[in-house]
Amino acid sequence: MKRLRLPPLFNRSILRSVRIRFLALIVFMALAGILATVIVAVTSARSTGAYALETSSQMLRTQAESMMGELTIRSARENDLLLASINQNVQEAGAFVSQSLTSAGMDNNLQLWPARERVVLGAEGQYSNGPDDLGSVFLPNTAATAGVPTDAAGALSDQIWSEMQSTAALDLLFPAIIANNASVEAAYFATPSDIVRYYPNVNLGAVLPPDFRATQRPWYTGGVENSQGDKVWWTPAYQDATGLGVVTTAALPVYTPEGKLLGVVGFDVTLTEMKHNIEQTRLFSSGYSFLVDDQGRALALPEQGYQDLLGISAPEQDFGSDLTQARPEFQPVLAEMLGSQTGFKSITIDGEELFFAYSPLPSTRWSLGSVVRANDVLASVYSLQASLEANTREAIVLRILPLSAIVLLLTIAASLVLTNRTVRPIQELAGVAVKLGAGDWQTHIPGYSQDEIGALANALRTMRDHLYQTFQGLEERVLERTRALERHANQIQAAAEVGHSAATLLDLDTLLTRVTHLVSDRFGFYHTGIFLLSNDKEYAVLRAANSAGGQRMLERQHRLRIGQEGIVGKVASSGTPHIALDVGEDAIYFNNPDLPETRSEMALPLRVGETILGALDVQSREANAFHQEDIEVLQLVADQVAVAIQNARLFAQNQETLQTVQRAYGQLSTQAWQDVLAQRSDLGFIATSDGRVLPAHSEWKADAAQAASQGKMVQADAHSIALPVRIRDQVYGSVRLSKPEDSQGWTEREIQLMNTLAEQLGVALESARLYEETQRRAERERLAGEITARMRASNDPAVILQTAVTELRRALNARHVQVLVGSQETGAGAQEPGSNGHARQSMPAQPTPHLDDHKPETEV
Repeated sequence: MKRLRLPPLFNRSILRSVRIRFLALIVFMALAGILATVIVAVTSARSTGAYALETSSQMLRTQAESMMGELTIRSARENDLLLASINQNVQEAGAFVSQSLTSAGMDNNLQLWPARERVVLGAEGQYSNGPDDLGSVFLPNTAATAGVPTDAAGALSDQIWSEMQSTAALDLLFPAIIANNASVEAAYFATPSDIVRYYPNVNLGAVLPPDFRATQRPWYTGGVENSQGDKVWWTPAYQDATGLGVVTTAALPVYTPEGKLLGVVGFDVTLTEMKHNIEQTRLFSSGYSFLVDDQGRALALPEQGYQDLLGISAPEQDFGSDLTQARPEFQPVLAEMLGSQTGFKSITIDGEELFFAYSPLPSTRWSLGSVVRANDVLASVYSLQASLEANTREAIVLRILPLSAIVLLLTIAASLVLTNRTVRPIQELAGVAVKLGAGDWQTHIPGYSQDEIGALANALRTMRDHLYQTFQGLEERVLERTRALERHANQIQAAAEVGHSAATLLDLDTLLTRVTHLVSDRFGFYHTGIFLLSNDKEYAVLRAANSAGGQRMLERQHRLRIGQEGIVGKVASSGTPHIALDVGEDAIYFNNPDLPETRSEMALPLRVGETILGALDVQSREANAFHQEDIEVLQLVADQVAVAIQNARLFAQNQETLQTVQRAYGQLSTQAWQDVLAQRSDLGFIATSDGRVLPAHSEWKADAAQAASQGKMVQADAHSIALPVRIRDQVYGSVRLSKPEDSQGWTEREIQLMNTLAEQLGVALESARLYEETQRRAERERLAGEITARMRASNDPAVILQTAVTELRRALNARHVQVLVGSQETGAGAQEPGSNGHARQSMPAQPTPHLDDHKPETEV
């Protein structure tokens, strides 16, 4: 290194000057202090800035993971609510099918749809109905080869016709499910005999091939093989060829209580709206969501997803891409999604970091995923870093260096002040960043001057406000939608519960009372009433109510004139729902002293087909308590109640008819036994201890006669007992039993056994009488047939008459039989055949045994 040479001016004397040395020392110290200050300030700013950036980055990553996870889980739950409601509909349909196809009396209830009249044979051997029915019925032309019972001529057996007719019960439920669920495009049921009933009616006979077999379809075979208990099985989704979009089928096999397969219920569910909503979802600026089924196929995948996961552009038919063939980096994420796991992963594809959040849809074992680019999440951090670096350079060049000359004499003090002033705010902002990273959105961010520190504070403040507003807005929207879906789901569940309870009751009064309490309890209405039309169709009569005011109205037999009084009368006349409020013109309906708290009222028609049975009236203490979805759900309840009322009435009519028939038959049986006892009054036998059976004749003991007259058991002592013999609730005799004096008395168990045997004796006697009567009728028919055949063997009138008198004498054991042909005036002078056209034949009786001329050795 060369030695510094000073100019001549700087001689040794000047260098020895104390002032110069002190000045030089001060200058040196100042320069050193300034340099040290600059170095410390820059280093501290960079270190603190790096720490703040790292903390902010980690905070944003943590928040992104939390937010993406929560949003993905909520989105999965929202989409699963739709599928879960369809699951419930399918299970309710399966329960309804099982109950309908195994219920006694279903054939009587379904006479309104006679299968033999509605189903016709097609040109190619298939069976189908017309387009006028609610549902379309189809049976393939392969019925005989598939094991469907037929008769000798190849026609369908009565069993198949009955089975086909019984499926008409589905008209009561399946159209309502389709009408109330926009995602269900079709509902159908197929039996093991290949009978298909399909809703809506699409005229299957003209649409399907004549040899179409539902039992060979994937939804049928898969439903039988894969469903466990009452769990619904979902088929792999597919692109519908008729324009419905993405479709899947929910299938559930239906069994009898004994485990016999009745058939499989299938619902075609369109996923087009769900697919569109998922593909339109945007997280941050460029994030997106996608849906994968349990086989790894993409049900919903936007264009960016094809590029990220598969490295290709979206095809024209962007459905069903196999994600198991996606990039290797994505395979760990896909494996956890197919395993129905919930999680968050960060992977790098093509040098770009992507955040993945995923959550399953429990109803179908599908999985919903969300993808966000790390750069989108950390964009504010990168912007903050660039701003911090630019501000640091600006502070050094434009402020620190120019000010160093001014603060030369105050280097030490200024350097300390400057260091403290520069470092402390950054440390405070770093602490703020740490609190924000922990989720403390209310932390205070100090205000600073408009320098680098101020810019950093403003950036943190802006970032905090933006993230907080975004988080709160998303959370509130998701929570609001979730509450709305839960409320609707609860209403549907309540409607199903009301329908189930109504369907299990056959007594009309019990049914109506139960329905009013269920509707009030499940929907929160303080008064519910059910009105039924009077027989003359002039009034709507209150039949059931749950509230105290409603009970008072029932006691005074409250009724409303149809079409003139109240909204109930209006609804009973028009057949359309109506809502009334306690303001405006509707306020006149609320002048009811029994229900003074009513502020909202809604009435819905109870209707079966085109027939109006009455109205369902619900009242609330709240103003504007009813919404459109309430009308839809309560109308569904009203329809179910109307069907239950109709069923209860039909059941009551059937019971009344049955009782009438039983009474009539009992009267015939009583008359027949009176005739038998009039002819054979000495019926009775005695069994002795030595094994003999002797005629009883008229040996009636006092206790036996008392049991027969009073119709109840008589026990004269501990060893004798007499029991009445009943035949169809009429007493015709008694049974008397005695034990030896030295034996134990009659026990309760023996008495019960004797009562049972006495009842069975009455049944056996009635059976014997019916058999004997049948035999006599058969013998009379046989003799009548033989006599008629012998008389018809000749065309000669004389021979016919001779044959008639001979056979009648022999059959009737008559002493004298005479047959006269002709008028009374000419009969006296009539001669043998050929005289004036009159004939007379007679024959003396012969000792021929009479048909009933016998006496049994034992009389009963």
